[in-house]
Amino acid sequence: MHRLVFKDGEELTLQSRDGDYVGRLILHHRASYHVKLEDNEGFTNVDPIEYKLDATLDEVPTVAITYPGKNIDVVDKMELPLRLKIHDDFGFTSLNLAYRLVHSRYEQARADFSSISIPITVDIKKSTDAEVSFQWDVSPDGIGSGGRRGIPC
Repeated sequence: MHRLVFKDGEELTLQSRDGDYVGRLILHHRASYHVKLEDNEGFTNVDPIEYKLDATLDEVPTVAITYPGKNIDVVDKMELPLRLKIHDDFGFTSLNLAYRLVHSRYEQARADFSSISIPITVDIKKSTDAEVSFQWDVSPDGIGSGGRRGIPC
């Protein structure tokens, strides 16, 4: 049996999987541990190395709309160019834009938000700071001419 033994006495049993040993742990605070190995005859490793783990808080991601950067009316065009400056301390897996209709001459404002996925490149996924340009097609929701969308900040 193979285990991680923590300084506070807690133990995590590791499972054998394809020649590796795996376990799952949610770390809430700094901890130290060592690996305890045991063979079929019950012998364990002598004087194991002590390892340290540090928990790092995940900050809230930030997004700034740098273009257009203000309220604008979309009249004839059904595409709105957006430029976003994004930051996350651990990087990105996806980017979504949440919006809702707040004013229109043609239909009721909406209380609920909708969202669209904004494609991001592998380079952006590997970074913590990036600028993203996106052509937002506003026609699918019928909010083109005379409509105003709100984006939560």
